[in-house]
Amino acid sequence: MPADEIEHKPYTEGTLVKLDIFKLYARAWLPVFTAKPDPYWKRLHLFDFFAGEGRDCEGTPGSPTLILKEIKNRSGDICHKGLKITFTACDVRPDKIASLKRYLDTEHGIPPWLTVDARPGEFEKIFSYYLPILKDPNTACLAFLDQYGFKEVDANVFATLTTCPTTDILFFISTQYLHRFADHPTIRKSMEFERAGDHYHAHRVILEWYRSKIPKGTEYFLAPFSFRKGSNIYSLIFGSGHPRGMEQFLTVAWQKDKLNGEADYDLNRENFSDIEPYLPADFFTKPKKKQIFEAAFEKAIRDGQLTTEAALYLHCLENGMLPSHASPVLSKLKREGVIECAFVSPRRESLKEPRPFRVKI
Repeated sequence: MPADEIEHKPYTEGTLVKLDIFKLYARAWLPVFTAKPDPYWKRLHLFDFFAGEGRDCEGTPGSPTLILKEIKNRSGDICHKGLKITFTACDVRPDKIASLKRYLDTEHGIPPWLTVDARPGEFEKIFSYYLPILKDPNTACLAFLDQYGFKEVDANVFATLTTCPTTDILFFISTQYLHRFADHPTIRKSMEFERAGDHYHAHRVILEWYRSKIPKGTEYFLAPFSFRKGSNIYSLIFGSGHPRGMEQFLTVAWQKDKLNGEADYDLNRENFSDIEPYLPADFFTKPKKKQIFEAAFEKAIRDGQLTTEAALYLHCLENGMLPSHASPVLSKLKREGVIECAFVSPRRESLKEPRPFRVKI
């Protein structure tokens, strides 16, 4: 949808899903840096690079409004601990930025302890201007890039973002458009990938293209979430250089999609309502993605590819699964005497203090 039409129509159901995911992630992200008695990061910076006017024609809150609400909900910790927090909202159109500033100030109120930096301008120039902050290891950043299409977060911008050590990103992409016109010269000039066999799974192919652009030697986590807007499919792609960020996003994604953790639609086209009584009792409690993961996870353990708790934990995240999804396999292998360990789910703390884990030979 063209940028100048966004606020003149009600948000679609797909847009509301996208906004809810962003809100839930921001809600999980902020306490990481504000709830500790003595936070390591004293400066927090949240970005909305394509902010618009902050609401649709019916007054439904948009991303900048949601960000402001989540920040204000943490006011106690922020003020008590003397944290410096900035919210930057950008848009190519000065009139939208002016409207947004008036709306946030008059309708929601901007507290004196929060710096709101609303700035109009082309994304390329805006991104370059704020890059030093995004790269600052002493500033925790969250960047939302709700681009109108796919061209702004290109290979160079994405690769640059992956080198920002304390910046988590969520960016929007027109998945179905890329899938449909994958061979068009305009697309291939920006992104070159093989079209997915099923447009329902196009986000996976596009995710792998982005993954291939991560600079060598850079540890970086990526996960998608796709949603429908009418008959079209779009996606959010999340990126973080830290496992905790990835685990938080996956927690939100699995809350929204309990079968696959990556879409608000029937990803595997398994509408079995008419034949449900004739299927095995565990068919709906063991969806395909989980079954595939469990089989591969068990094989990797038996083959000696995963030999520490930290390796188990990272394997889950890298496959878009939560650590709790490891429990059925670990419990089974413990019963069968294949492994020795005192836990049934790996935990993030294992990256620094792994618990004993042994595969019996």
